[in-house]
Amino acid sequence: MAVNEFYKEAKEIREEIRDRITEYLKTINHNMIKDIVLQRNANSSFLKGTISYFLQEDLSNKLSHEDRVEFCSGLEILCTSGVILDNAVDMHEERYNKTTYLKEYGREMQILASQQILCKGIRILLPFLGGIKREQSNLFRFDEVVMGMAKMDVYHSNRLDEQIKVIEETNGLFNESSFAITAIAATDEIEKVKEVCNYGFNLGTALGIYEEIRDLLGHHGRRRATEIEAGRCIVPIYYAIKSNPNFPLEKYLSKTIDDNLYIELISSLYQYGALQKSEALVKSYLEKA
Repeated sequence: MAVNEFYKEAKEIREEIRDRITEYLKTINHNMIKDIVLQRNANSSFLKGTISYFLQEDLSNKLSHEDRVEFCSGLEILCTSGVILDNAVDMHEERYNKTTYLKEYGREMQILASQQILCKGIRILLPFLGGIKREQSNLFRFDEVVMGMAKMDVYHSNRLDEQIKVIEETNGLFNESSFAITAIAATDEIEKVKEVCNYGFNLGTALGIYEEIRDLLGHHGRRRATEIEAGRCIVPIYYAIKSNPNFPLEKYLSKTIDDNLYIELISSLYQYGALQKSEALVKSYLEKA
């Protein structure tokens, strides 16, 4: 398949998944939960679902096109629960200049929406996952992802290697577990499933580091550098500290970063090659994937 044909087909699949999910979510009979979930999905790239569609097509022809769209829609709905939970934990009141309804409806409703959509996704996926063996079920490591979130959002890391490890344990394992479900629904060959898991882990870790860079630059649907203002030390900052142990972290961490301070911060990160090194780290995980 030519590259242009692939992207055209990928776009068509993504829109099919979007339409299917929208129809499912419209059936939610609690207006606040419906608002929270529909808003989150309005700007989703549906990356996991779209990739999963083509992974299953490559692994086997066991599922029809209709079933693959159904499966990938369920997987995306399942993954939505993690994003909404992250909004509640990190107190994100907006994404892409749109409210998350955290401010309007409260943190408790965010958590309830996360749980409701988690169960909805599982219910859609269950018919595709019959007869799972214990060895296969051990590849679903969503429980470990929650522990990674605790390290990232509650305790915070103190060194570059710790931060990378935390991203692996959250974004990496979340993607790995999502693609484990994808592969197991398509094939019984455990080695192929493990290959897909490895792909998901490295892709997820790369995207997790990339998200820290996007947040720093204000490209993540929120105000710039929100992670740093919230007191989280991110990969580019750790690279700057590694280059200069006297890097003035206390000037930025947990502070409101105005325009002048932001320009100073970005200039320092460029000076110490921190953004370039962060980009190279993203590329290294993508190459592993």
